[in-house]
Amino acid sequence: MSIVLCVNCTKFLGLNVFSMVELQSTIYAASKIRLSGMSEQHKQISTALAQAHHAAQAGDIEAAVRWARLAGKQAPNDPLPKLLLGDIELAFARFPAAAKHYREALRCKPDLVAGHGNLGVALLRQGQFLKATECFKRVLRLHPNDASALLNLGYIAQAQGQAESALRYYQQVIAAAPGHAEAYNNAAVLYLAATDSAQAIDLLQKAVQIDPGYAEAQNNLGNALRAQGRLGAAIEAYRIAANLQPEHPGVWNNLGNALIDQGDLDQGMAILERAITPEANYPAAISNWLMAQNYQPHITLEALHQAHTRLGSRFGTPSSANFKCKPGEALRIGFVSPDFRQHPVAHLIEPVLATAARSALEIFCYSDVDQGDAVTARLKAYGHTWRDLHGKSDEMVADMVRRDGVCILIDLAGHTAQARPRLFARRAAPVQVSWLGYFSTTGLAA
Repeated sequence: MSIVLCVNCTKFLGLNVFSMVELQSTIYAASKIRLSGMSEQHKQISTALAQAHHAAQAGDIEAAVRWARLAGKQAPNDPLPKLLLGDIELAFARFPAAAKHYREALRCKPDLVAGHGNLGVALLRQGQFLKATECFKRVLRLHPNDASALLNLGYIAQAQGQAESALRYYQQVIAAAPGHAEAYNNAAVLYLAATDSAQAIDLLQKAVQIDPGYAEAQNNLGNALRAQGRLGAAIEAYRIAANLQPEHPGVWNNLGNALIDQGDLDQGMAILERAITPEANYPAAISNWLMAQNYQPHITLEALHQAHTRLGSRFGTPSSANFKCKPGEALRIGFVSPDFRQHPVAHLIEPVLATAARSALEIFCYSDVDQGDAVTARLKAYGHTWRDLHGKSDEMVADMVRRDGVCILIDLAGHTAQARPRLFARRAAPVQVSWLGYFSTTGLAA
């Protein structure tokens, strides 16, 4: 069953909009004391900034922007109104506008650390990793060992699959700012991905000791404990995370799975239902709930089929495949699986791959294996086309399958861990089949 690893995509801590707003609160409070000694223009600027701050806190973005622009007009060479405009836009996820204002602030003051840092965040939120990296490195030149810059550089490296580089950044953060809970959490995710759950637990316990209200770290602690089979402790961590972040369906998914692992099928499925409501519609939880249905002692085949078809539609309605197989060409068959490794599915499919290697068929193996093993290497040696899906979206994989010209796409996972029902909902091939890895219908339309 699937688990969720929450990497904390941090903003530029200490300089982001929330911290910046707090900083501004201090400035406004001080300015009120000094108002009697200020010029009328300075009083107007201070008042406008204060109004922008209050409007942003109230969620009125248009009013906040209007007041910040008024302050900017009164002080065109002052970077602070431009910086605040960027912070407001960043807080409301208007990232291109935020980047524009930060650049304007930097033209006024090129060595403005907050400008470079928050510009990096705005670019990072748009997926512009290279430009964001340049911003964070400028921060480090201005402010060496800045924990927030190092943390975001670590996040970028982690998102690009550069685990060793990411870990070095997180270790630098921990050395520079031992109270930085996010660094412990993100480093733990790397260790957990490398199956070092003991090291992950140690780091996550430090993270939640620093910040007991850190829901992502509590959730990841549950994941690490569950990996060690310590289900009681994992359930306790998940419950804490769920209380802290009840709106996050991934936490309910993990808690439900742990309860099922512990043998409490009814309670686990009841918890999973919190993640499969139409509002939450969490795909992994839908698959986990359907998987658990198979273990209900008194369920009928009809009820099992109805449950799968009812929820199978949640993954999307298959569209017509654009690609059509051409008569006379070799038949192209694709197998999709996260289990091309030491796993029963791998051993069951191996004779098929061995036989197909001596046929006129063209075989494509779409492997969603994170870390391969000896079985992976043996399967690859049969010489079929091998595609690595790890880290790729369902849409990207569907495009890949279409470019490969696959005529028949076979799902070897169904609703088991790391399955891709949403890929098959996209109808990447003219003929799609579920086989071998799951013992019920997937519920998706044919």
